[in-house]
Amino acid sequence: MDTIIILIAALIVCLAVFLLFFAFFARKMTKKQNELTFYEQDAGNKEYDLDLLLRDQAERLSYLAVLLQKYDADGKLQQTVADARDEEKTVAEHYKSIQSASRIMNSMIGKNPQIPENPMYAELMNEIENHARKIHEAKEKYNVAAKKYNEMIKSSSNDDISKKWGFEEKEILGSAPEADRPY
Repeated sequence: MDTIIILIAALIVCLAVFLLFFAFFARKMTKKQNELTFYEQDAGNKEYDLDLLLRDQAERLSYLAVLLQKYDADGKLQQTVADARDEEKTVAEHYKSIQSASRIMNSMIGKNPQIPENPMYAELMNEIENHARKIHEAKEKYNVAAKKYNEMIKSSSNDDISKKWGFEEKEILGSAPEADRPY
């Protein structure tokens, strides 16, 4: 009788140890999956924000097209606008690259749970960090161009133009969306 009780107790202890090990392993894998999925969601959200920003600015800039041709004889404003648009495109391209890299990582995780030891994982993480750094640099350049553009517009000598287009009330170019980068 004592032997049966000892065997049952040993079986319960083994089962408890197995369940604890399984719970720890499952939690670790879920955490890693959530962390990688965050990159893709974050890149997608930022790309969506950027798309709204680009559409809004395209609408504002279209109102200025005729005025720029008429009053911007030396072409400084047009060049500033072109510079800002180039930086916006750079940001969009890097967000797409981050999104692509995070999709590859998520598919790799599904195929291989030992992914952190895989050299391709480190390579993709480096790629994401490089694109994130380039996004940050591009947004800084964009913000400088946008500020310069707004100052030039607001300092326009023609008061009628300023009043008609509301340059005193709002900026023509906003600033690029802030990236709360997890990388």
